[in-house]
Amino acid sequence: MLDLKRRRPDVRAYVASLEQWIIRTLAAFDVQGERREDRVGVWVRRRTRCWFEDKIAAIGVRLRRWVSFHGIAINVAPDLAHFAAIVPCG
Repeated sequence: MLDLKRRRPDVRAYVASLEQWIIRTLAAFDVQGERREDRVGVWVRRRTRCWFEDKIAAIGVRLRRWVSFHGIAINVAPDLAHFAAIVPCG
């Protein structure tokens, strides 16, 4: 929890600073994270036959009277087997 009134009451700047913090943390593990101007989160590029991007970190923010409640999820090597039974769109 952070009091943004004491820092800078700007939600976009706050989210951008969280993204930058994640990017610096990933760099310590030799992972190159990137921001996207039109999306929230941190992305990594991977190459197979062409370039793909994967979302490695998601950010959720809620503010109440300029006090932040935030969550960050970093997806390094998730086990997606438990989603195998889900049928998209039906």
